[in-house]
Amino acid sequence: MDAAVRHAVRTAGLPLLEVAYAGSTAPARAWGLHDVGALEAGRRADLVVLDEDLEVGRVMRSGAWVSPSSTRA
Repeated sequence: MDAAVRHAVRTAGLPLLEVAYAGSTAPARAWGLHDVGALEAGRRADLVVLDEDLEVGRVMRSGAWVSPSSTRA
């Protein structure tokens, strides 16, 4: 997913906020998932922090930071 974000921003020239929305909030809403897709109180905190190069920096699952080795597919 981080490679898709980098491609969309760097190659296609899309704004990062629009890319983030398209990869998180929009699909959650389309599937009717109300506890994911945005960082808000009462929602499950799953997130990926990208660094300045749009590489994965940290990952949080259900509100807990996970180790880098457990985030690779």
